[in-house]
Amino acid sequence: MSETIDPLLFLREHLISQKSVQILDKQVDFSGQLRLPLDTQTAWQRVDKKGYYTLGSLFVCVQLGNLKYTDYFKKAHEMKIPPVITTERNSVLDYFAGKISECQQIDLQMRAQTLVKKYDKGQGRTGAQAQQRKRDSKAQEKEEQKLEVCDYLMLNEKKIHSRSTVIQSSKRSFLKVLQLGYQCVKLDE
Repeated sequence: MSETIDPLLFLREHLISQKSVQILDKQVDFSGQLRLPLDTQTAWQRVDKKGYYTLGSLFVCVQLGNLKYTDYFKKAHEMKIPPVITTERNSVLDYFAGKISECQQIDLQMRAQTLVKKYDKGQGRTGAQAQQRKRDSKAQEKEEQKLEVCDYLMLNEKKIHSRSTVIQSSKRSFLKVLQLGYQCVKLDE
């Protein structure tokens, strides 16, 4: 059986109840129950509207909440995790400490899209890992299709051996020959 969870709520529940949450192998480990990648999308929208924070960004903000912002910023960059903006840091800390129950930065429409399947331990994988594998395989298929198209075009492309061959072509006007020449020059650059 599997159930879906909201990464934001799952992290909040674990932090409020003071269960073990830590970073292991570029994943957030929830007491050994579940591991989610640091780049798991959440519904927490940035104040500057430039996207949403990842689970790793929010967890590192909470984990390093006792540091000055400059020290936190340096540590986050060392860990290669995008830091939370200064103006949002207090609301993130308050939300995950349980001081506030809701935050206006949490996009309720996006929340449904960030749900992750939680698998039983017997299956040996997390929902986020399965989703990541599916996305990777789709991206790989698209890349292979692009390569096939390029290979097909390269096979069927008629090579120009010399200038005289182009000029002697009976099926092209001189304007077409000039355009083809310009294209060849642009490709060489």
